[in-house]
Amino acid sequence: MKALKIQQESRPDKHHEVAIVYNNIGRTFHKMKDYQRALSFYMKGMKIQEKSLLENNPDLATTYNNIGQVHSDMGDYIKAEWYHQCAINIRQKCLPENHPEMAISYNNIAYTFFKRKNYKESISYYKKATEILQCCPQSHPNLAAFYHNIGEVYHEMGDYLKAEQSYKTALDIQQLFFSDDYGALANRNDNLGSLYLQLEKYPKAILYYKKALALRQESFPKNHPKLAASFNNIGVLYRRMGNCAEALSNYEKGLAILRSVLSENDCELAIYNNNIGLAYHEDGQHAKALFYSKEALKIQEKCLPSNHPNLIGIFNNIALAHCGMRDYFEAISYHIRATEIQHKSFGTNHWG
Repeated sequence: MKALKIQQESRPDKHHEVAIVYNNIGRTFHKMKDYQRALSFYMKGMKIQEKSLLENNPDLATTYNNIGQVHSDMGDYIKAEWYHQCAINIRQKCLPENHPEMAISYNNIAYTFFKRKNYKESISYYKKATEILQCCPQSHPNLAAFYHNIGEVYHEMGDYLKAEQSYKTALDIQQLFFSDDYGALANRNDNLGSLYLQLEKYPKAILYYKKALALRQESFPKNHPKLAASFNNIGVLYRRMGNCAEALSNYEKGLAILRSVLSENDCELAIYNNNIGLAYHEDGQHAKALFYSKEALKIQEKCLPSNHPNLIGIFNNIALAHCGMRDYFEAISYHIRATEIQHKSFGTNHWG
């Protein structure tokens, strides 16, 4: 905040350099997942830039992009799309067609379409992004990630062959050009593990998940959140296989790691509590399932807007626990809450 105070004292409030400081503060809050404060500072910077810069200035595009990213992280994908489109409109006028910043913008807007289940538009923009990066003189670090994103869309569409091809392309690029980035390499293995889990090819799934875990154990501290993610994925696999004891063991390893490094209200903790709740539900221990699912809900309600799509799954899981305990009226009330968010987020014609 010292930089902001200095700029405010030495520059007019509408000066472009004050906007830069606002944006830097917003970016810091964004990294801290304090989305409301991040948005507040980004908006202050945007208002100054809209008055002090030409309408096609690339700095304004960057600010629009940042605001779009915050809205994406908050689950407001309609607003996110609008700001990303504003960024694209500017960049198309002031940058070459194959500029890497164009690829970033296309990737970001593709994500908003993906989250809103508009897979055709999502694939179109993701492919534009990859085509740009393929033109770079050297392989771009984001190229593997963009192929992963394409794979993720095909995965959601149920086109598992194309998903597998995209995920394997991402892994090949990572191994060929960026094999020293163990974290990213682990992510690519994770993607394939998740696909094979979906296809119920459990031996392949556990192979890729354990490769990811080994890479993370080699490159990260013992309490790194990425290790927790690997334990969580392996837990999901064992739960799908009906081995609730192994599932709970891995979930609890992941939860213990996150509790040691995150604040008690971090959204990541909600995911792990929710998964433990599901495992207990499938093991027939509905009271324990309800306890962990409600722990997940308490956390999510503190860190997310009341209509965030991530709440849908938790409400449904709480409903399942109540149903297992034969408390049907409570079950119905939570299903209704999930449905209301579903309608607000995706419209009345979408059922996920």
